[in-house]
Amino acid sequence: MADERRCYAGDLGSDALGKTVVVPKHGLDDERQGMVLSVSHDLGLKGKPITSVVMRPSSSIGVRQLVTVDSLVVVEVKP
Repeated sequence: MADERRCYAGDLGSDALGKTVVVPKHGLDDERQGMVLSVSHDLGLKGKPITSVVMRPSSSIGVRQLVTVDSLVVVEVKP
């Protein structure tokens, strides 16, 4: 993953750790961008796959943020 790419959130794995990820606006949440600290995949309440990303937002230093989205949301991964 040396180059910038777009992928489904469900395809994020350990190779995204330390990279910057941009999660587009979804539901009531605005676009989120930050350095990936951890990624996990699970099933939501209705049995649909979801992806949770813990990131350090680009706009704040030292603050962690959890973003949970449908695994089919397209995200952008930057080196």
